[in-house]
Amino acid sequence: MVVEMDPTIVALTVTPERIALTLKDGRQISAPTRWFPRLAAATPEQLQNFAFDDDRRAVHWPDVDEDIDVSAFLAKTSIVVFPPGNIFPPPSLTNEEVQSR
Repeated sequence: MVVEMDPTIVALTVTPERIALTLKDGRQISAPTRWFPRLAAATPEQLQNFAFDDDRRAVHWPDVDEDIDVSAFLAKTSIVVFPPGNIFPPPSLTNEEVQSR
């Protein structure tokens, strides 16, 4: 049997604690909201104001200027999330310091 993987988002549930996705292929995946600092700081109303991109593989929260692609939930390795306004870690941080954050 061959199972066709399709990471298209068909349902999204957002609470102050978790973001949960249901994908078209039946997978249900979730992550703590704290992984995404802008969402962790958002109000419940802001969390509910989201829109999918055209192919439904990413979600945008306009009130907090956050975009999350489904690949962030499917990553095979860890992801590094920086606080809002920080695109890159400060140059003075070592690899160990970045990984411990």
